[in-house]
Amino acid sequence: TALTLQTARGSLACIAHEDILYTIGGYGASYAFLSSIETLFIGNDLAEIENGIAQWSDFEGGGLTVDVYGVRAVAYGPLILIAGGHSESGVKFPTVIHILDTQSKSITVDADNSLVYCTNYPAAIVADRVWFMFGGWDASTGTITNKYQYMILDPPTANPTRDPTADPTADPTADPTAEPTKDPTRDPTRDPTGEPTVDPTADPT
Repeated sequence: TALTLQTARGSLACIAHEDILYTIGGYGASYAFLSSIETLFIGNDLAEIENGIAQWSDFEGGGLTVDVYGVRAVAYGPLILIAGGHSESGVKFPTVIHILDTQSKSITVDADNSLVYCTNYPAAIVADRVWFMFGGWDASTGTITNKYQYMILDPPTANPTRDPTADPTADPTADPTAEPTKDPTRDPTRDPTGEPTVDPTADPT
């Protein structure tokens, strides 16, 4: 079945995470580089895609901070890590790493990490907690490289809750009864049953 994206793209990155497909960057008409991201919800019914019910839409969290083609993406926990490629917006060989959070629907730049060097079309994979990027076209030298780089990732949060637990009850259960149960009967029977009759019943008939 032939379907269409919103924007024509070449040399893009594509990745699936749970029930959503993502297409990232690339170049479009007249080889204009792209920073936009599109998503498609595939759910469990392929017929919705084939019948045109499911449609591609712009990622609600926005796009990359650079227009780039030859970029690569890998999934790690709830995150999609995006890096590599060639750009014409500022730095031509960006080492920046973008982090797309599939839960918060946001995309940010990793302020603490970056690539050692940038290549177009590297092979990218996450094995255990290590993100590898192999080979690719080193546009700075105009050659295909045999180098690779890797980054050790922090352990992902296991099944993080989308919404934190609501605040606990502002007022805990009231203190127990201020006064315990009243004393038992204040005045028990002072005297037991009166003394038996001094003189028992007269002799029976």
